[in-house]
Amino acid sequence: MLNGLVGVAEFLITTICGIYAFILLFRFFLQAVKADFYNPICQLVMKVTNIFVMPARKVVPSFFRLDWSCIAVAYIVFMIQDLALGYIRGIGFNEIFVFVKPIIDITFAVLYMYIYLIIIRAISSWFSQGQYNPALMAIAQVTEPLLSRARRVIKPAGGFDFAPMIVLLSLFCIQIFISGVVASLFS
Repeated sequence: MLNGLVGVAEFLITTICGIYAFILLFRFFLQAVKADFYNPICQLVMKVTNIFVMPARKVVPSFFRLDWSCIAVAYIVFMIQDLALGYIRGIGFNEIFVFVKPIIDITFAVLYMYIYLIIIRAISSWFSQGQYNPALMAIAQVTEPLLSRARRVIKPAGGFDFAPMIVLLSLFCIQIFISGVVASLFS
């Protein structure tokens, strides 16, 4: 019975913290690509994250024209998640788990975010031909910088765009590489 409750608590903590961190990272990249902030999805992301990002802006400077307060808040969210999971799992307070693992969590969250967004964009291109959808527009604005770089390598041919496959393969390779490095460091 107790193992079931621990599993439920771990699931809820990772889901809630993961979704909020995803929204924070999405905000960071929306700002980085200068997305259309009149888009209702962008406005929703701003409203949901402003409660923590606006106070963090007073402490975290922006440089390279990027708002790093979103990343700082995502780091804190992952730190809280890892701290809570550490206590639930009986590890307690472990400095590496609480202070280093959030950096790894952010790295994997960014990779997963782009993987999900590119897959959503590719699948939606089959169904929403010529229709305006604010969610798909926001996704397109965030993913286009990566996809346009891939299109420079392999041009679309015969009406097929191979850029999503190239980017996805690259992201999966980066993910596997980082997983291997992290596993070797902590084993």
